[in-house]
Amino acid sequence: MCANAYRLARLPEASAAFALDAGEDGAANVAVTSTAGLPALTGTLESSFQDGAYAVQTLKAGTVLYRAENVGQGIGRFFAATKPASAADAEKLYNLAKWRNGSEVVTTYRLTSDTTMYVGRVAGGEGDQVLVPTDLQPQDLFEFVDQERLS
Repeated sequence: MCANAYRLARLPEASAAFALDAGEDGAANVAVTSTAGLPALTGTLESSFQDGAYAVQTLKAGTVLYRAENVGQGIGRFFAATKPASAADAEKLYNLAKWRNGSEVVTTYRLTSDTTMYVGRVAGGEGDQVLVPTDLQPQDLFEFVDQERLS
């Protein structure tokens, strides 16, 4: 359990930072460690994180995140730290089929204000995800940047 940085970051006394990958344009997608409390996740939200482990962190305005989704699906609560190169890559990173999510396109979003969110490894995937708390509306936090078809 001690080797799992996400589990450690969940503890109130922990202060491990979580760094998101740099985007294609080289922009630094960096989160700042936060001790700000959000409610503990339960049920399917908690189980969407590997071993139920996640960090609560404040992401800075300007952070670029991604969503693999179907055309016209609309913005959701889960975002990705890494841009998938293909539909197969999206599945490998984010275990989309398990959660009944599509992968026709990858949409790029930019965070418009510093926001505290849940961050951690996707259960059954190889990528990291960012979850918007249920009391916030994703469409109020992000601006659309781009959308590309995934092959």
